[in-house]
Amino acid sequence: MSGYDGPTIDPGSEGDPGNDPNREGDDAPSREDARTEDLSPDSAAGARPTVRLSERRDEESLESTEVGPYRVRSVLGEGGFGVVYLAEQTEPVRRRVALKVIKPGMDTRAVVARFEAERQALAVMDHPCIARVFDAGTTPKGRPFFVMEYVRGVPLTEFAAKQRLTLEARLKLFQRVCEAVQHAHGKGIIHRDLKPSNILVEYEDGQATPKIIDFGVAKAIDQRLTEKTIFTEQGQILGTPEYMSPEQAEMSGLDIDTRTDIYALGVVLYELLTGELPFDPKSLRSAGYAEIQRIIREVDPPKPSTRISTAGATPRPTPRIAHDRSMETKDLTRRLRRDLDWVVMKCLEKDRERRYPTATSLGAEIARYLKFEPVEAGPPSVGYRLAKLVRRRRGALASAAIVLLGLVVGVIGLAIGLSRESAARREADVRAQESAQIAAFTTDILTGVDPEVAGGYDQTLLKRIFDDAAARVEAEAALRPRVEGAIRVALGRAYNSIVSSSEAEAQLRKAVELRTSELGAEHPETLDAKEALAEALWDLGQFKDAEAAYDELLGVGSWNDRGRLSLQSRRATVIAMGAERLDEGATALAGALEAQAAALGGDDEDTLLTTRRLSFVRELQEDRSAALALSERALEGHRRTHGEDHPLTIFAEQRVATATLQAGDTATALGLLSDGLAKQRRLLGDEHGTTLGTMQALGVAHRRGGRPEAALEHLAPAVELHLKKYGRSHVETYKALMAAGSAGMDAGRHLAAAGWYADAVASAQGADGAPAFYESYAVASRGRALSALGRDEEAEASLLDGYEGLSASRGADDALTRRTASYLADLYERLDRASEAARWRDLAD
Repeated sequence: MSGYDGPTIDPGSEGDPGNDPNREGDDAPSREDARTEDLSPDSAAGARPTVRLSERRDEESLESTEVGPYRVRSVLGEGGFGVVYLAEQTEPVRRRVALKVIKPGMDTRAVVARFEAERQALAVMDHPCIARVFDAGTTPKGRPFFVMEYVRGVPLTEFAAKQRLTLEARLKLFQRVCEAVQHAHGKGIIHRDLKPSNILVEYEDGQATPKIIDFGVAKAIDQRLTEKTIFTEQGQILGTPEYMSPEQAEMSGLDIDTRTDIYALGVVLYELLTGELPFDPKSLRSAGYAEIQRIIREVDPPKPSTRISTAGATPRPTPRIAHDRSMETKDLTRRLRRDLDWVVMKCLEKDRERRYPTATSLGAEIARYLKFEPVEAGPPSVGYRLAKLVRRRRGALASAAIVLLGLVVGVIGLAIGLSRESAARREADVRAQESAQIAAFTTDILTGVDPEVAGGYDQTLLKRIFDDAAARVEAEAALRPRVEGAIRVALGRAYNSIVSSSEAEAQLRKAVELRTSELGAEHPETLDAKEALAEALWDLGQFKDAEAAYDELLGVGSWNDRGRLSLQSRRATVIAMGAERLDEGATALAGALEAQAAALGGDDEDTLLTTRRLSFVRELQEDRSAALALSERALEGHRRTHGEDHPLTIFAEQRVATATLQAGDTATALGLLSDGLAKQRRLLGDEHGTTLGTMQALGVAHRRGGRPEAALEHLAPAVELHLKKYGRSHVETYKALMAAGSAGMDAGRHLAAAGWYADAVASAQGADGAPAFYESYAVASRGRALSALGRDEEAEASLLDGYEGLSASRGADDALTRRTASYLADLYERLDRASEAARWRDLAD
């Protein structure tokens, strides 16, 4: 890692850091309309017929009446305990809404608790694919109701069939469902009744948008939704059997977690792909209560491709199923076989530990399939992975793949070099042993490569691979010192290329120690290890240690011109990035750039790298015109030497766009960033670091342009992608969370902003190399959001803690510290605590 790459946006600046199906005109409900039913032992066994709730007469119908500002028009549908009406809101805005009311005679404590739980579940969520809640109250006769978004949609499977959606289109819709489910899980809510009739699809701005509805049987994961307890009565199943996980079928209600929704998503995906359910609904529902449980818990359904090839269990012919997906039957069977079979069946594992852990990981698996990448659920065969790599035909391997190849090639290269050296020195026995150890180690790395490595997107997964390799090095007592040193240098560089971490530093320090002892302090291999360590220290933010390491390296007289100039450039950048030495570092870096241009040429890659570094430093100096000019010079150089589509050219384009944004030309920056994002997605993929940086910068640009909602369209998904790529404890994830929080505050989404800021606090606490002020500023920002929510005591505590930390790390006169003081002044003014408000206002000014 270079220590500077990424959008130039200071995380501490202002710029960064259910409703039932509404299918009017349907003559009869389809299978997807099945609602939550009473499947008590008596009714399931047939001993006592249960009166269906839809057969009850609503003696207190609300049709053509007014409930507060809502005029009720007609019945849209009814669920297990509620009736949903179409209503018109008359004030303060005019719009159609869905008004859900508990049925007469159903207002028992348990039902009221479930009803209130649904209202609270919807209230804490804010996602475009989850129906929004607007209001709540009671009718004139005291029946609880709440008002939510009116979704003019049809069930997911019905929409896909009517539109004859291809497999790709179906999977992309399903990805959005996964994103919404993950949002709910992040808010502490499990749906527990996910099925197509609770996932409606409607058109918004010309785009098909799924909307999850009916959280009526939702369960709180880690919070109490109401003062009344949500419980499952003994002998009653809350949910729909065809979509119910084995643990949910147990009915204890005490051992349900988010993975029960993963199971249900697997059933929905099964049905979306095949037009059939894993278990035949007629056979399932005709079975006795105990048999239903046994089937769900013990019987493995056929794979999707098998269900298609055997024409399914319903009268609908397989050719019709393929026709609905705009393809031939044989092609559909072929497409389902292997990858999609594996994905679906992983969701439907009886043992929830074997399912996907999160809805995000399931969505990421679908993304891998759509990109022709290996799926995690697939087998670990090398041939399978190589076939996927060839099929993608990428113009260039992503960075993580290069890291792994560099590790392998470097170690193999050492093996060859040692073999030649052994012949020259007649030490074939020793060198052959070293070469054999290296070859065996390298072979194990190659055969243990996980599918994500080739694409280079899953940084957490790569880290696990390197962790396993590092553990093996520690456990291998027979490794000779020179071999161990080579492997540790390769591992240290690999760690540092995927994530700046203490693991990189530990590996490289041990390598320096081994090589110094074995070869001497100034041996080329020792210097190579020291150079790698200096770069790792830089990336970890240990600027003083990094500067000392570069000083030591420059004290050695064996460097050629290129090597010495490169070290001078890096040392100067470290000085500029270090606290309170920005001007000194900028002067040294400008001198290094001049020397490189004279000795190597203006278009040399090292010269262009220093040009980009100096652009970044000029931006930190707030010399934005100079920063823009340098970034444009670097871009022209990369275009001349590498062409338009080279990754370095693409990154230089991003630097120009972000420099333009920092220079204050927001309109031009928006155009550059939008064009750049489209290009990066096409050439690099959605999860490449450069793409993520541009997505984040584009969100910041929209926010600066006064469009916070547009900003969130980029920043919210950027957060999820950062979490996937880097994990929660990483500085890049922190920056994405802070940027999303700032846009959320501007958009008035204070609850969401508070959540992002809280995650940013945790991110800063666990991130290697995060400056001390990161955590303090996140704490202060969360306090501001809590103040907007009226949670005054929590807000005051967070703001005071944040101010104390910022004052200690950056000083009382720093802009962030003074900004936090202004937030405290605002809070105290609102609380009519005039003297405290005046004191903090003085500190802010």
